[in-house]
Amino acid sequence: MVRDLTQLEQIRNGTVDMSRCNPILGFNEPSNPDCGAGACMTLAQLVDAWHELEILFPDKQLVGPAFYHHPKLPYDFVDFLDGFRARYGRYPRMEIAAIHEYGLGNVEKEFNDFDKPDYLYVKNALAVRGYPDIPIWITELGWFKIGLPDEEQRATIYLQKWIAFCNSESTCQYLNWFGPTAGSYNIVPLLDNGRLTGPGQVWTNWQ
Repeated sequence: MVRDLTQLEQIRNGTVDMSRCNPILGFNEPSNPDCGAGACMTLAQLVDAWHELEILFPDKQLVGPAFYHHPKLPYDFVDFLDGFRARYGRYPRMEIAAIHEYGLGNVEKEFNDFDKPDYLYVKNALAVRGYPDIPIWITELGWFKIGLPDEEQRATIYLQKWIAFCNSESTCQYLNWFGPTAGSYNIVPLLDNGRLTGPGQVWTNWQ
């Protein structure tokens, strides 16, 4: 992964070798202003940095950027697609899209109806701009803990719903569980290239 502008500079000056990496994920939560959690890039920086990735890696699959969508963040995936086209006259080359999805323990509608808002937002944005049905990787899937007594059960059901959805959705090909989150992470790949991993099979059958 090329996490941020610092790592891009390291690749540019040859201190990091990406020759054995393919696919390459470009930029983790680029619109997140918290540089500890995300790449904290402006939209203009992201557009130009992605264009540079295209030049640096013409024969590799590009994944991402991995957005976490939140109404308080300054821009999102659609802004990136349209901003790139405004600057370079075309949409960015992207073989695989990536997103972060986090359930919120206090949002009953999200828990009960399982809306998948960010996944569908990204998939629809790609479709209306002429992209083929490219894979979508959920590189972070988690559940924000807020102290509910049944939170672990809710998180498990939320996760099982995602596994079932991805098993029925051909474009959902990678699922990385970050666990119920309260400042720390327990990272477990559950779906890899459209196939359940060992932990994914365990979670699917968890009661």
